[in-house]
Amino acid sequence: KDLYAIYGDWNLVIAAYNCGPGNVNKAIARSGGRRDYWEIYYRFPRETRGYVPAFIAANYIMNYYADHNICPAHAGALSNAALDTVHVNERMHLEQIAKVLDIPMPELQRLNPQFRRDVV
Repeated sequence: KDLYAIYGDWNLVIAAYNCGPGNVNKAIARSGGRRDYWEIYYRFPRETRGYVPAFIAANYIMNYYADHNICPAHAGALSNAALDTVHVNERMHLEQIAKVLDIPMPELQRLNPQFRRDVV
């Protein structure tokens, strides 16, 4: 709300949330005072250039999922499973973790899709 009072543009507000008002002010100043996010897009840090469109996309999906036949995958056995977090201090292959925890490798991969190369 405070950032919107400053910028008057939700895209700039989201950018300021991500990279800070100082960086947004610099982008505006370097662009000659333009205040349209898309006109000054390349003046933002790379992370912010990805963050704002991703935020817009997530917001769109949250509101229009039914129009595109998007529905969550069924949790299946996960809903009754007891899950926990395991912290590791060095790089490990998921096979090592599966062996220690006595969990089938495919199950561990399914529960940890963020590890695409099976290395933590």
